[in-house]
Amino acid sequence: MVLPVLFICFVFIYATFQVFKLSLNSVKRADSIKQIKKLMKTALDKASGERLVIMKFNGSNPTLESIPYNFMSCDYEVYRQGKKPVKNLLSRVPTPLYILFLRNLLDAYIVLDPLQNENGVTEAIYDLARVKDESKGLFLMLNDRDLEPFGYISLKKADDFTNEDLKTITCLAAELTGLIN
Repeated sequence: MVLPVLFICFVFIYATFQVFKLSLNSVKRADSIKQIKKLMKTALDKASGERLVIMKFNGSNPTLESIPYNFMSCDYEVYRQGKKPVKNLLSRVPTPLYILFLRNLLDAYIVLDPLQNENGVTEAIYDLARVKDESKGLFLMLNDRDLEPFGYISLKKADDFTNEDLKTITCLAAELTGLIN
């Protein structure tokens, strides 16, 4: 009689511990998301941008060389009042379509103007840059602590980008590395 009661108590304690652990993780995740959005909003305001998006790589694919992922999706987004969200449009974007762009992004930041195509990137990235009548974009790779890429930041604005904008986005990337990944 004692053995079944002990077993039931053990199962109850274990289940309670797991529920508590899940609840604590949910609270931590919500706090992390709130902190990420706050950092992004501050950077957007500082750069006088229209939209700031974080695209994250998903779906492991060992056949792609430098970016071994199947798709990317918009995980976080902040935008100016009057703009509409693009998060739903940027879900599960096939990474192989943008592999040349992403390889170039591994080396440095990229500035794209959808009205002026450049030879160093594919046409597909301009389609992505033109989403929702967007203007110029500043793109910067996000790397984890092992310097492996896990996504990139995209800042959109109508004006030309300054060194201060690049500094703002670079600092944001550094702050986000620990929070996102």
